[in-house]
Amino acid sequence: MSPPEVLPIDYDPIYLETIGVQKKQRVYDIGSKGVAFCSSSRASSSSVTEAVDEAVEQRVMETNERIAVMETEMKEKDQQITLLKDEMQQMKEVNNEMKEMKNTMQQQMTNMQSQLAALMRQMGHRVSTEHPLAGQPTTDPPANDEDDDLGLDN
Repeated sequence: MSPPEVLPIDYDPIYLETIGVQKKQRVYDIGSKGVAFCSSSRASSSSVTEAVDEAVEQRVMETNERIAVMETEMKEKDQQITLLKDEMQQMKEVNNEMKEMKNTMQQQMTNMQSQLAALMRQMGHRVSTEHPLAGQPTTDPPANDEDDDLGLDN
């Protein structure tokens, strides 16, 4: 097994990138390479900057669009929440009205039971305290012996 191939490192571009462009594009100790690198790096630098700017601008536009969509969705959700709150308030009001009606009807029923019990006592019937109708005598309907009314012939 052979060791991996090692590529030679060109330190000149790294050096130029690190120190930046000097006055009159002169970088000492690297000779004519500095002029060529500086002029090519300027051209590539501006095109890279433009590409980065375009990419950033595109991302900003996409983000702004997403924000606008999210704001619209939030407004719709807020409207739904407001409608649900209104509906809930109406339901609470109806519930309170129904509770009042129930209490009124229970009170009326209690009054009617008391009045019925008093009438039954006046008529001489025994009244249970548990249920006013419990003491009421049961009466069977009168028997009808006349089959002639039914239209039957014997």
